[in-house]
Amino acid sequence: MKQELISVIIPLYNAEKYIAKCIESVINQDYESWELIVIDDGSKDNSFEIAQKYVSDKRIKVIHQDNSGVSQTRNNGIELAKGKYITFIDSDDYVESNYLSLLAEHMKEGVSFVSLGLKKINSDGSFVNSARNIEAKEYAFNEYKDEALDDGTMAGSPLDKVTSTLFRLDLIKKYNLRFHTDIKFREDGLFTSSYFYRAKMNIYVDFSLTPYIYLENEHSSTNTRDFLSKDFVDECKKFEDEVFLNCKDSISEESFKTQIYRKRATFFMVELVLLNNAKKLTFKTYKSMVKTHDILTALKYIDFSKMKKGKSLFVKLLKSRFYLTTYFIFKIKFSK
Repeated sequence: MKQELISVIIPLYNAEKYIAKCIESVINQDYESWELIVIDDGSKDNSFEIAQKYVSDKRIKVIHQDNSGVSQTRNNGIELAKGKYITFIDSDDYVESNYLSLLAEHMKEGVSFVSLGLKKINSDGSFVNSARNIEAKEYAFNEYKDEALDDGTMAGSPLDKVTSTLFRLDLIKKYNLRFHTDIKFREDGLFTSSYFYRAKMNIYVDFSLTPYIYLENEHSSTNTRDFLSKDFVDECKKFEDEVFLNCKDSISEESFKTQIYRKRATFFMVELVLLNNAKKLTFKTYKSMVKTHDILTALKYIDFSKMKKGKSLFVKLLKSRFYLTTYFIFKIKFSK
């Protein structure tokens, strides 16, 4: 069977410790029809020089640009891509040898988006549980459009990420879809939701397949963000406004409201975990996060029937304003 060309885009910035392993993981794919576009976004270390060592492979392009941010870098990759399909890999991550073949296998006729799972590891190589509760199958647009942003289980959404996914490049170009350069958090979720609601085609999801290895980097922009700052709250609101513009013609305003509140609750849980060390989380900060992001309202939209028992109990206690109890539960579970 003919293998369609897949464009692999790697935005590179100050990843000299990781970029060689990342590039070599693409070279070692069991899928043969690919091109790799590495775009160095003004790195201050030796990332660009390391990446350049691989250009003897004619399938690999390494480009240097002035620092423009990850969104503009990904956009530049889209402009350069020549494949029928496109996928993104972060420069501090890597993929197993069957990454591209698994993605391509499920990009069947009528499917426009394939989303697989990922394995999270700490910098010491230890495994971090990253399971999500969603049934592995093909979802029709009309079947999934009212759960695509968040299904109410606080387990995340296939539309939260651009890594470990495969897009059709013709649809990206048809609808002129690009990453928003003025949104620094959840920009990938905004791109994928724009793609889903514009293309209005089927998607395939299987989070039990985890060929993508994601490094939990404590120095990443996500892990060092101040979740209580006014800038962050404003950015979240901007994200919600942009998402609504993308999907307003496809779902009701009530469906959007439900999904966005669910998403707030989901990201509250994610943000707590991203604080890295629960020992440092004070009760004052914990309570402030609940109030700042309007979590009590958001929890009214959560679907407890689909949720694991432990998480369900925690959320029900929080919903009932047992702040101190839930605070200590979190400290016990996540303290390192």
